[in-house]
Amino acid sequence: MVVCFCGTAHAQSSETQGVVPQPPIVVDLPVDLPSGDSSASTYRGRTNYTTAGDALVWVPRVIFAPWYVVTEYGIRIPFYALTAWLDRHYVFAALSDVLHPVPDIQWSPAFTIDLGVFAAGGAAVTLSNVLAHGHTINVSAEVGGPAAWFLSARDTWRVGPLHLGARGGMFTRSDRLFFGFGPNSGSEGVNFKQTRFEGFAFANIDVQNHFYLEVAEGFRVDQTSPIGSQFTPQPGYGENDLAMAQADVRLDSRHSSAHTTPNGPPHLIHDQNTGARLVGNVTYGRDVRDSEQTFVSATADVEVAVDVSPPDRVLSLRGYLMDAVPLGSEPVPFLEQAMLGWRNHYGFVWGRFRDEAAVMLELRYRYPVAYFVDMHLIASVGNVFARDFSDFNVKKLTSSFGIGLRTRETGMTPIELVVALGSTRFDEQFGIQSGRVYLSVTEGL
Repeated sequence: MVVCFCGTAHAQSSETQGVVPQPPIVVDLPVDLPSGDSSASTYRGRTNYTTAGDALVWVPRVIFAPWYVVTEYGIRIPFYALTAWLDRHYVFAALSDVLHPVPDIQWSPAFTIDLGVFAAGGAAVTLSNVLAHGHTINVSAEVGGPAAWFLSARDTWRVGPLHLGARGGMFTRSDRLFFGFGPNSGSEGVNFKQTRFEGFAFANIDVQNHFYLEVAEGFRVDQTSPIGSQFTPQPGYGENDLAMAQADVRLDSRHSSAHTTPNGPPHLIHDQNTGARLVGNVTYGRDVRDSEQTFVSATADVEVAVDVSPPDRVLSLRGYLMDAVPLGSEPVPFLEQAMLGWRNHYGFVWGRFRDEAAVMLELRYRYPVAYFVDMHLIASVGNVFARDFSDFNVKKLTSSFGIGLRTRETGMTPIELVVALGSTRFDEQFGIQSGRVYLSVTEGL
């Protein structure tokens, strides 16, 4: 049905007065109005029903509603408010002046907290261009009481594309834990004391964070106190005086956030999140007092990441493998064997799993919750096995689930907070075997 208001008389009078007539007003109404249907959808020309797809969209919304409330109102909004306050009061600028007082001196706090197990704090200092351009000295120290302290130093000289230098360190811990060997080790650990001294000479080359290669040679001395006699086999405590050679390689398709132009100072660029990274290590060791205690170990750490919803909503899959093989009649020193726990399998304490081989698969999703803070959701499976994974069994794997916060793009060493739970093996009735809360500085990814 079309209704037309033509206004003929007005148009004629307008023409006689030299005024251009207005076009007719046409209102196009639906021809077939449903009897008694006065809903708005009818007059908009749309059907008034909900599809199955519309309903399915609300399933994840309902499931993740509590998570959204926690992250939005418990993390994101408070962090944004804190960031705004810090920015208005120039706290970041003041902090930068404190941590970077002069161009060639920079320091930062260093701390490690494993709630209920261990806590230590200290500082890391970097001195650049010491006596000559390209000479850098790094020193780090942490103290966790009279029986727990760490000290490390690194002296590097840049010679063209190469970096040459020496590194060394010493530490002692009286609360190390040993749970036994193999995938079936029990959940009750025994404390032992470990003291380590080491020194290496090295040479490396680093090509804009895409390629890194370092070769090193030196000595490592480990001293361990007696460990409970209930373990079979015994871990081989005592003293190991090892002459060692190491090769480290890193391949990364992603850009570094700190990029140096050929003719200018370093500046920040956007991180390239999508890509792949490989970190590998090969170590040869031989006890200078016992030639039969000779071994070689290899480690591969591979990660593939995809920016699933730019910017900075990244899903990554990581695989970690290590295998240690004795070359003489004596076994590999237990402190040089493969190990899972701490940052490799977050739900378990450092040293929870130990044997000649280790495997772990980790899935991680991270997304920004504030300008400089990411939230991480972490799930992993893994365990240790005999040499060459000869007794590998999927049913022997354990799982770990964690949630954490990590700082980023601050120009300082990232800080990480992780809460994680570790489960029993797959061949056991499911249960939570351990819980961990970590707070520490980290290398980050």
